[in-house]
Amino acid sequence: MARSEQAIFTNLCMVYDHDGNILVQDRLDPDWPGLCFPGGHVEPGESIVDSVIREMKEETGLTIFAPKLCGIKQFPIGNGRYIVFLFKTDRFDGELASAGEGAMEWVDRDRIEELDTVADLKELLDAYAEKGMNIRIFTEGSILRFAEYFKDYPKGVLTFHIEQDDPFAFREALPNVCIMGGLTTELLANGTPEECVAYTKRLCDELGKDGGFILSEGKMLSYRNDAKRENYKAVCDFVNSYRL
Repeated sequence: MARSEQAIFTNLCMVYDHDGNILVQDRLDPDWPGLCFPGGHVEPGESIVDSVIREMKEETGLTIFAPKLCGIKQFPIGNGRYIVFLFKTDRFDGELASAGEGAMEWVDRDRIEELDTVADLKELLDAYAEKGMNIRIFTEGSILRFAEYFKDYPKGVLTFHIEQDDPFAFREALPNVCIMGGLTTELLANGTPEECVAYTKRLCDELGKDGGFILSEGKMLSYRNDAKRENYKAVCDFVNSYRL
């Protein structure tokens, strides 16, 4: 079996401010029309990060700083694949301008569902649902404001690993999905073992009694100070013996 294949590398970047606005491009391409994040191709020999900085300058007129890689999306093409590196940043400078691929505009993040966006996400979720597969979505930041978008999927299709949303409000808004998470790094790092166990019991009692809940930390525990050893041990000891 060949260990190499052809690939096309591209990028998209969500540029956002702290007033709840995101930058979108009204694409003119008839093969993929609608509002989406700006982006483009990675040139031969160019680094992935350099490519997204260059594309944002060309497409938006803005100079972006410290773009953060959030995910990777890929599609099969011919005898290879089309790969999209997904970035975000809230650090930028310059004056907004539009390029030939479509007009740039700032839009309110909460209005996204009302706008004529590209339809890839909905089609992707529907395809997985038809195959009877469960989709796990890690929601970096908050996603509760988009609850209406997911309420019609049957149970057993979607699992949301929540980072910032309140798990109890999430359950009320989306009783049809599985919730993963609940334990915050704030509690694990700053609380007492008793507080951690009490909150863990509440999560299990209220969210786990009818299934559809996976106890986990919300944000990945990446650093030593993200959780006290005694708090993490207390939670593990509790769930190891607790029964609903």
